[in-house]
Amino acid sequence: AEYMGEMSSSVFVVPSSSVATSMYSQTKPDGIISLREVHRGDHCVVYFNSQYKHWMAFTTSVLYFVHSDCVLESVNNTPVLVQVTDKEYCQARRSTNRFGVPSGTKFYRIRVEKVDQSRDSIKLDPSQPSCDAAQ
Repeated sequence: AEYMGEMSSSVFVVPSSSVATSMYSQTKPDGIISLREVHRGDHCVVYFNSQYKHWMAFTTSVLYFVHSDCVLESVNNTPVLVQVTDKEYCQARRSTNRFGVPSGTKFYRIRVEKVDQSRDSIKLDPSQPSCDAAQ
């Protein structure tokens, strides 16, 4: 297969036609925060991960790194609510790469925009288990 890549030779972008589309890729209602998977148009929380030294989406699945051209203003690297504007499926070619992941690691690189954090308009994804459910 031929691979596209604006990234360095240590990581390459897998063409979207070669990635299976998820059955969860439908658009979520406005104000829902994704925790499991992140797609274009979804809201998610990103945080600065000190292990990888990158901003990442807080998810319970694969790695989602925020694209380096997305500037996030945050006091003391506190988590930020964002909307995903673009998503690329990537794989590390070498063990020495900008993300610090082992060679062969598959992950996503996302572009994001900061979201207005009106408390009344943001909710957790209803398909996610709730912390209150165990009580």
